[in-house]
Amino acid sequence: MEIARSLAMRPKLLLMDEALAGMHPKDIDELVTSLKRIRDEENIAIISMVEHIMRAVVGFAERVVVMHQGKKLVDAPTAEALRDQRVIDIYLGRPVQE
Repeated sequence: MEIARSLAMRPKLLLMDEALAGMHPKDIDELVTSLKRIRDEENIAIISMVEHIMRAVVGFAERVVVMHQGKKLVDAPTAEALRDQRVIDIYLGRPVQE
């Protein structure tokens, strides 16, 4: 609802802070698709998106800044940041070995 309210103001820039929190995964995917369309077709810059839902980050962000304990850990294109061993160790974890 807050995103719709913001878009009604016809902004040139959209800043979002955990706008996807609490959403169903299917709804997250649909909203990410909508945000891409809004970004591309409506020419609205979404330059800052604080988000912890990785499916949204991977699906939307071109570049990420990963913070840890108040300091910048990584600032890189999304795919590169997600391969950074520090990001894996601190945030993403490792698959359980059986």
